[in-house]
Amino acid sequence: MMNPFWSMSSSAVRKKPDNEEKIVAGDQKISPPRSSSAKKQLPTIPKNAVPITKPIAPAPTAVSTNGTHASYGPFYLEYSLLAEFTLVVKQKLPGVYVQPSYRSALMWFGVIFMRHGLYQDGVFKFTVYIPDNYPDGECPRLVFDIPVFHPLVDPISGELDVKRAFAKWRYEKDVQLFKSKVVDSVKLCNSHLFDQPKIEDPYAIIFSPWNPALHDEARETMLAHKVRV
Repeated sequence: MMNPFWSMSSSAVRKKPDNEEKIVAGDQKISPPRSSSAKKQLPTIPKNAVPITKPIAPAPTAVSTNGTHASYGPFYLEYSLLAEFTLVVKQKLPGVYVQPSYRSALMWFGVIFMRHGLYQDGVFKFTVYIPDNYPDGECPRLVFDIPVFHPLVDPISGELDVKRAFAKWRYEKDVQLFKSKVVDSVKLCNSHLFDQPKIEDPYAIIFSPWNPALHDEARETMLAHKVRV
């Protein structure tokens, strides 16, 4: 069967007759008849002439803010963050639970259950903010929902200073005062345990009072899984 597109294209091409009129600069001139044996020839190139070539500039490549190609930048970013999250899960840090946000891979919700030391019985919720240009940017920001009394936690914003360790401060200078501040901080955070999250997100960590009809079954499932492991 003949291809309709091929038949249309072949029939649409019309060979120009030798005596057809040719329009040049607004005037009509009749082209001289061509010889059947005549062929178009290019002028000869001088022997000492150097060919002039124009270098072709490469097309600009779109690059995202994190240094990757724009077409796969978001996928690379999410894959890298997923790898980081997998490492956190594999470390099995005691009392630390982290959940990526539903709305953005650059925001994680977390909670710390303190089981020993001065902060024992404390439950501290926090949010991790990862910079847009990860992994080439600054350190992620960790902000507690309720400011925890600690020399590396800002008492107003609740942000943890992750860029430095203890420099000159030593809690041994006033142990009793430090302990009392820690106890107050634990009580304050626990008193706000059932508050609604500051960020509206389906994956935000939320606590509710113990409801046997709702929580007993989940507790038994968790304990049974722990025994099997």
